[in-house]
Amino acid sequence: MITKNQFIVLIISFIVALFITHPIDFNCDKSCMTAVVFLSCAFAFLNMEIYAFFTGASVWNPFAWGASTESLFDNNSQNNKIIRKIAFLGL
Repeated sequence: MITKNQFIVLIISFIVALFITHPIDFNCDKSCMTAVVFLSCAFAFLNMEIYAFFTGASVWNPFAWGASTESLFDNNSQNNKIIRKIAFLGL
């Protein structure tokens, strides 16, 4: 579940990345626009996961598709902290 703050980070990151990666002269065909939107989505998702990591929320695990690492509020063990650090390095 995405919190309100994570959603705000997601939207702001997407908009910033869209303006950074979009060509200045606005002559962008369909394939260019597809690449710009894909890069903006990827950038926004990574920023949201970094925000979730630093706030202690549940983080998506890039090593196991569809799996997520538990939040620090649910599981504050040393093992969970090590898994979170490895998952963060994978991002």
